[in-house]
Amino acid sequence: MKKIKYILPLLLTVVLLFFAFRQISWKEMLNSFGKANYFWIVVSGILGLMSHLSRAYRWNLLLKSIGHSPTLAQSFWAVMSGYFMNFLFIRAGEITRCGALERMADVPIDKGFGTVLLERLIDLMMTAVLILILLVLELDHFRFLLMQFFGIRLKTLLPFVLIGVILMVVSVFLMWRMYLRRDKIRHWKVYQKFRQIGRNVLIGLTSIRAVPQQFQFWFHTCLIWFLYYLMGYVLFFCFIETENLDAWFGYILLVTGTIGMSAPVQGGFGAYHLLVGTIFGLRNMSAEQGLILATFMHTVQTIFLILFGGLSILMVSQSWFNKKKHLDVEHQELSN
Repeated sequence: MKKIKYILPLLLTVVLLFFAFRQISWKEMLNSFGKANYFWIVVSGILGLMSHLSRAYRWNLLLKSIGHSPTLAQSFWAVMSGYFMNFLFIRAGEITRCGALERMADVPIDKGFGTVLLERLIDLMMTAVLILILLVLELDHFRFLLMQFFGIRLKTLLPFVLIGVILMVVSVFLMWRMYLRRDKIRHWKVYQKFRQIGRNVLIGLTSIRAVPQQFQFWFHTCLIWFLYYLMGYVLFFCFIETENLDAWFGYILLVTGTIGMSAPVQGGFGAYHLLVGTIFGLRNMSAEQGLILATFMHTVQTIFLILFGGLSILMVSQSWFNKKKHLDVEHQELSN
């Protein structure tokens, strides 16, 4: 079951990338990349780092409300290490992020995971609001693009959809069987252990109620998404073909890109390219032009996340090594 969990997203990624790039000229793509204004790439990267720093600060507000006070740097490195791991294994970033903070700042991983779950729920709420606004204001265009995108690719993705439905049915069946045997399961040691973990996760999940700086929390929630918008919008200025695109199209791109990055594939590969590439058709660009631009934008974001994510892994490891070394010295002194 664990192997299937990792193999299926990988297969889906390969299929999506194949259909995205099957008719693309790689020479044309590389030529386009070479013509880009790299000043705006740096600006986009800085805005992206600012958004991650804001996310780390907001996370600290939640952690402090449940009695833990990591430094902003520790939370930032933990956040970035989580992004890095998401490129390797789907949805592994959340656990990595919490594990990193546990090593650096002794924040229990289950409580940390509860706060991350809360963040994900808030992100989901923000995404739903953004999508709703787009649907209301761009209903005709959005309906056309959805029909075009899914109408062409539904048959290709149908086997994966069926596998997903089967896995859901099996999961529901297993949960029903466990419910019938709940009286016996309650006496299992492993159940009691997971019950305690669940309680700690719940503490983190409800931590927002204890945050005294509510204004700061929601300010940074909005700031994160505004910076996401800007880091995509400024990339329009990299090419002559896109430098005159309006701010509203930047919003459309933010919503579409968020949906693509939320797909059950590593780093949004394939899903982001297809969705964002299609959305450029709203500004009368060809499918090839749209895909080249989508690939450029995704590549820029990916490079910055890999660079700083990789650096964060080193920083977390170094911090843990220094902490362990300090504890060993203290233990040796006590022994003497």
